[in-house]
Amino acid sequence: PQIFMSAVKEPGYFLVKDAPDTTFSRLDRPNRAYTISDLAAYQALFQPQHGEKPLGEASVAYLQFQPGAHNIAQMIPDARLLLSLRDPTERAFSHFLFDRSRGHQPNPDFIALLEQELPLLDKPMYWGEENPTYIRTGFYHRHLLRFLEHFDRSQFKIFLFDDLIAWPKELMRELFIFLDVDPDFPVNTVIQHKKSGLPRSQRWHRFLTRANPIGKVLRPFLSRDQRRAIATWLNTPNLRKPAFPQSARALLNDIYRPQLPRLEDLINRDLSAWLNL
Repeated sequence: PQIFMSAVKEPGYFLVKDAPDTTFSRLDRPNRAYTISDLAAYQALFQPQHGEKPLGEASVAYLQFQPGAHNIAQMIPDARLLLSLRDPTERAFSHFLFDRSRGHQPNPDFIALLEQELPLLDKPMYWGEENPTYIRTGFYHRHLLRFLEHFDRSQFKIFLFDDLIAWPKELMRELFIFLDVDPDFPVNTVIQHKKSGLPRSQRWHRFLTRANPIGKVLRPFLSRDQRRAIATWLNTPNLRKPAFPQSARALLNDIYRPQLPRLEDLINRDLSAWLNL
């Protein structure tokens, strides 16, 4: 309750600030939801009702896309940055499944998309580009170095997705301490939101994951977490998890394996559990 998060989970302002249009749909691009490019519209997202502090948002694309780090540093030089890192091979396939489930990626051939990106591995990424970004998003060492050009290492709290799975309550306590809020606030770590997979019925999936009339009727009676829990429970049987193509896994592992030692040194973590090493 001491932390205020923006109503739009991933506004992406620092990737597109000063662009001519205030908001634009991303449904026809490889990225997601809505992006806010107008400063006044962005600031309007942060209207705490009970004096909450700190204020935050969760645009995960700030890490890999330019000029996110530069723009954040220009406006919020003392920002505190939370960063969760996942096995990059697993993350790439999960990213692909997410894009497919949301209708952002029309190509069902994951391997073909990886091969399409191979000539671009040394290229920087910019928000809204039409090229696949499944591989380059996992170049964590490269992305972190770019952020460290603008922020002190003490402004980061870097943890692993594995930490969240293995000891969620302990991790949340660490994050609360980092943010200078009550470390003993109880957090429900049982409910899993947005399970990955491809929907058997796109119509049912869209109904449960987007705004709908039933949700508006339930809003006065159920909290946001309760509504999300119900939607997740209803949608889980509709999701199927395709097998990870072994050729794609091998390709990604070969790309990422040489990079892991540098990332281990940078974040001071053992990453030998990644890539099935």
